[in-house]
Parts: sequence; structure tokens; C-alpha cells
Amino acid sequence: MKILVTSELHRDEEYGGPFWLTIPSKVRVHELRMMIAEHCGVMPGLQRLKFAAKDFDDPERNLEHMGVKYWHGKFPDWPIVMKRF
Repeated sequence: MKILVTSELHRDEEYGGPFWLTIPSKVRVHELRMMIAEHCGVMPGLQRLKFAAKDFDDPERNLEHMGVKYWHGKFPDWPIVMKRF
């Protein structure tokens, strides 16, 4: 899956702006946080991720179990958002 990642924590120039990540649907939330950290430098502990109004609270669940694959198939422009705590 190719998913857009945006942030409500930063201005676009602070973290590299909205960017696309190509990830497998079986990736776990903590692995996704590491991928985002590698791409934009935001530490995994500071990332509160949401997709389609769902919080990514459980770091051991994968994106497919959380419905990301299903909803991404229907709405490919919906982003994963880094939100405020």
C-alpha cells in the first residue's frame, strides 16, 4: 500500500511536508512508527497516529486488522495523521 502521512504537530517544512510511504498491509503499528521516524525524524514516542478517525493505540496490531487496507482501497487519498496528545 502507498499511504500519505501528514502531521498536525508540525508545519510542512519542519518534517518534510506530507509524504507517501509504501508499506505492506501486515506491518505492525510500532514498525510503522519506526518507518515514519526514519523518513521525517519524528521520534516514535511522539507520534500519535490516526487513520479514518481510528487511533493506533495498540503497537502490536497490524494495519490490516485495524481496517487500513480495506478503507485505503476505497479512499486511497485518506492520510495517516500524526495528531496532538
